[in-house]
Amino acid sequence: QTAFPVETTYVPPLTDNPIQNFEGTSCGGVLPDVFARSCNIPFAKTAIEIGPERMVAGVEEWGVGEELPIDMPRPVASTFGSTDNLDRELPLLAIRGFGQNEVQLVPLHMAMIAATVANGGEMLEPHVVDAELDSSGRVLDRHEPKVWKRPISPETALLLNSFMQGVATRGTASCCLALAGGVPVAAKTGTAQLNDPGQPQRSHAWIMAFAPADQPRYAVAVMLKGTNADISAGTGGRLGGPIAKTVLDAALAIPE
Repeated sequence: QTAFPVETTYVPPLTDNPIQNFEGTSCGGVLPDVFARSCNIPFAKTAIEIGPERMVAGVEEWGVGEELPIDMPRPVASTFGSTDNLDRELPLLAIRGFGQNEVQLVPLHMAMIAATVANGGEMLEPHVVDAELDSSGRVLDRHEPKVWKRPISPETALLLNSFMQGVATRGTASCCLALAGGVPVAAKTGTAQLNDPGQPQRSHAWIMAFAPADQPRYAVAVMLKGTNADISAGTGGRLGGPIAKTVLDAALAIPE
């Protein structure tokens, strides 16, 4: 495997401003390791290597930019931000490579992304209503699973599953996501910075997960809004992990 060099800073093309990893730490290594540790620099470099056109096309494969097909009024869309002139704004492309700048993901969409990995690359349409019944309890209509997108192959999904298990066992969620009974879990954490330059740090804490990792049944996304210093000083694993664990433990306790 190709290894990323261990670095604390990286200066993208067309700027003198460096990108750092979380809290200025050194980070590098093979892809499973930098994924588990949620390093910024390797993914900034990867975005530059992929280039604006392929990067935008790739995120659109996941439904980013489209309203989510849920059976509720006023569905919203995730966004990768403005894509005009990204070839001349490579520093912004690098920052978006690890989910910052104008990237905004709907929490439901994040749960759908986790479920896509769990489902072998198929992204299903979400539903609030399972079935419609008449007054006697007879089923009039039932929502059957329907594929919305196929952004990745089954082979890529299997690889991402293993990467996400690494996040839970030895990475940024290893502190706080051990499920009851030792059920294997797959996860990805995130910290979305909100503050403008020179302003006090504010950030959302994110985690998405699914379990059991080897025979998935449930996927979940947790986002804590960075409305105060305590949340902003935390991480998705430390703050969101216990919530995801509680939800998954409760769901897995329900008989199939």
